[in-house]
Amino acid sequence: MIDPGETSPPPRLFTSREWLEPAEYVHLLWPEWGASHWHDRFRDLFTDFLTHGKGLFTLTDDPASADFFLPPCGWQDGGSPQALRMADLAAQYGRPMVVFYNSDFEGLIPIDNALIFRTSITAANARPNEHAWPAWTCDVLRTYGTGRVEARAKSSRPKVGYCGYIDYRNVVERAQRTLRRQIAPWSKLRGEAVRTLAAAPDINTRFVLRRRFAGNANAMEREEYARNMLACDYALVARGRGNFSYRLYEAMSAGAIPVFIDTDCRLPFDDVIPYRELFVYVPAQDVHGIVDYVLEFHSKHETDSLIMHRQRIRAFFDEHLAPLAFHRRLSKLLLNRETTSILFPSTDVYTTLPHMKRD
Repeated sequence: MIDPGETSPPPRLFTSREWLEPAEYVHLLWPEWGASHWHDRFRDLFTDFLTHGKGLFTLTDDPASADFFLPPCGWQDGGSPQALRMADLAAQYGRPMVVFYNSDFEGLIPIDNALIFRTSITAANARPNEHAWPAWTCDVLRTYGTGRVEARAKSSRPKVGYCGYIDYRNVVERAQRTLRRQIAPWSKLRGEAVRTLAAAPDINTRFVLRRRFAGNANAMEREEYARNMLACDYALVARGRGNFSYRLYEAMSAGAIPVFIDTDCRLPFDDVIPYRELFVYVPAQDVHGIVDYVLEFHSKHETDSLIMHRQRIRAFFDEHLAPLAFHRRLSKLLLNRETTSILFPSTDVYTTLPHMKRD
């Protein structure tokens, strides 16, 4: 058994640059292999991880000594030959895999002996070995704010912010996009939420509606987006093409309370993060009642409790969802006997993992 007081060595992962594909390698490898171009764009988000992330995992090119196998580029849209080849090798050694998949798509990853972390995941369809992976872009509070959640008086009308793309902004766009079949269900959901909130006299909305998807927004557009979040106590959050939202993690990093349109999303570490308590949780099928959800939540708080709630949201981001925090939790998760029992329910994998054997 593992002694609770014992300091376990970090999980040993088999991987190497020889297994790279024409794609970026996963964040887990950044402290050892260096950051990708994303670090330059969102430096404040990843600096702590690059500085303090070394030692969370041990990398090895010896498959026999590994606890888990890690395809360095994860899984890719259209398939990943290197990941499949590594899965065959892992099976030969009786080892599980750790696979990351950053994509809008929810197609089956044909690797059974793997702990899979993916951005787009629907709870009803998720397999037992699939977990939600935070979608990282920016630490809004550190990059565009003061680094601390701003203390401000509770307003009589809740201020809800949103900066982004919806199905249409006016009747002309509606006609054009309907004719071109450009209105997707996810953009319609956002549009319905925006229009319902904007029409409510008891809600103070701060909406900036863009005519295009802004995943590749320029610096000025990104700053406008971030300032919008920092100026509001609440941030409207709904899925994009995939069943997840970058905006969710940006809002939490900003210390804004997500008004979260739930489309049966699986969220990271939902066993320890009380999302339904932290957010204004709105079932997607009740989006037209979104105003009531916001007003009910707002009525339960005074100035001090609202500030503390926003600070608490930021604290959960720092402790569980920021890159360094996530990888710390992942390292511990891989050392947990229950993790591998999910992958191999009929055997105790710890009897085969080289350095995890305990007396």
